[in-house]
Amino acid sequence: MPEFVNAYAVFERLEYDGSDAPVAGMSTSPLPQGHFRNPVLSGAHPDPSICRVGDDYYLATSTFALFPGITLHHSRDLVHWDPIGSAITRAGSLHYAGLPVTRGLFAPALSHHAGRFYLVCTMVGGEGNFVVTAERAEGPWSEPTVLGFEGIDPALYFDADGNAWMLNNGAPPGAPQYRGHRAIWQQAFDPQSLQLFGPRRVLLDGGVDISKQPVWIEGPHLFQRGDWTYLCAAEGGTSEQHSQVVLRSRCATGPFEPWSRNPTLTQRDLDGSVPGAVTCTGHAELVIGPDGQWWAVFLGCRPLPEGHWLLGRETFLLPVSWTDDGWPQILPAGQRVQLQLPAPRLPMGVSPATTDPNPARWQADFLSAPGPQWMTLRTPAEVLWRTSAQGLVLRATPCALHELGEPATLLRRMQHQRFSLTATVQVPHDPAVVAGLTLFQNEQQHDLISLQRRHGRTQLRLSRCDAGVVQALVERELPAHVERVALRARVDEHHVHYELSTQAHEWQTVASELSHRSLSVQAAGNGNHFTGLMGGVHAQLAAWGSTDHSA
Repeated sequence: MPEFVNAYAVFERLEYDGSDAPVAGMSTSPLPQGHFRNPVLSGAHPDPSICRVGDDYYLATSTFALFPGITLHHSRDLVHWDPIGSAITRAGSLHYAGLPVTRGLFAPALSHHAGRFYLVCTMVGGEGNFVVTAERAEGPWSEPTVLGFEGIDPALYFDADGNAWMLNNGAPPGAPQYRGHRAIWQQAFDPQSLQLFGPRRVLLDGGVDISKQPVWIEGPHLFQRGDWTYLCAAEGGTSEQHSQVVLRSRCATGPFEPWSRNPTLTQRDLDGSVPGAVTCTGHAELVIGPDGQWWAVFLGCRPLPEGHWLLGRETFLLPVSWTDDGWPQILPAGQRVQLQLPAPRLPMGVSPATTDPNPARWQADFLSAPGPQWMTLRTPAEVLWRTSAQGLVLRATPCALHELGEPATLLRRMQHQRFSLTATVQVPHDPAVVAGLTLFQNEQQHDLISLQRRHGRTQLRLSRCDAGVVQALVERELPAHVERVALRARVDEHHVHYELSTQAHEWQTVASELSHRSLSVQAAGNGNHFTGLMGGVHAQLAAWGSTDHSA
């Protein structure tokens, strides 16, 4: 652990209390026996890739420029998911420097063959496509092997004959015919040398019907059922027009025939403003569940009443039905994603995980190291913090939240549509140190409520960064004797409210009924912004009132 001299902040506690807006027809807690709620992983868990090994299931999701990279979960029942770590954990394994939040690690794909896990992914803005391997999903994972081919969204498929095939989204053969024209490519892969070999071939040009100019065919996965090999891919772009399509062939190398009733999953034709709506569904992968039935994991978004999303792209689970002629259907056309439905049945002797992956309440006193749910921006947390009997000691750096450096920020995904996040902060003794609580969507869109000691007095500031412009919304002087302050952000379906307390349970309003649209995915870039709202603590070296920081 690093030793810090003066430039640090101490956070004694961070507490979270969340709930989702009630939806007609859906039970409140507790759930009916044998049921589960969607999303199964709430908050920013986009691009789910699932892998079954015996009775165990492993799930990988994108992390972009957040660190550590590629979040991994384990389950026995597809519903309860234990966080087990990350695949990219060492500084310098990949180059994060200078990357905006929505660059970095895109769409990992997880597979298992002959006792070895393989994870392929794209480092956008960095090394490009790469593979890492591990004997156990918990790690340790190997250093990345860069693969060197063009495109994004790689995925590995091991066929029944032991051949390995690499798929990916790439540029179409020849000149693009329209904006968003992409193709799915395939090449042989050697799982021992981790190298590609042989010719690259196009499995799918444009999408299921190129005459309709489909856009952004991506996220390809191959799987086998009976004598058929199925190609499942996303189409339409990962926003409101998102969909999932399926094709099949008698051979892993094609040719692939599209299903006449595609897409197998979409919500784009439904009203996304109704209570309980799920939008943007796609980027699915199919797996045989513990009950012997097929299930699909996929991403989706839950809009708030004004239509924007705070939480980003979350992981959902639905059963798959098969048509009489052998096609997988995740949802019939016009049917909405269910938020509550029967769970997969476990076979005798198999116990589910006990961890709630979407806890409504949690408290971190930081007396031990932060767990796998905690993330930083572009850098390992270990270089920024140490634990003490007082709580988390965070080393202040000069980097502001709106800059593309390595801010001293420890973040966690916000997972509910209504929540409060409270940080108990010791007022820094060093007048150059700013310490506070942040709600963070990206560098351009975030709030920070912070404290700083100036001339023996405690100064509070609430600032908002909107479109990259930092503005102080509230500045206030607190009593001189104050040594610790509880800072609280409360979010409901319409607003965000900020409060402080210098004595237990006596809350004062700092600002109320602020619109949280500036903290939304839409404000951060809409379909080109892929993460969700994070919350946590921040420490910074900055002079009060300077223009180069977010405090």
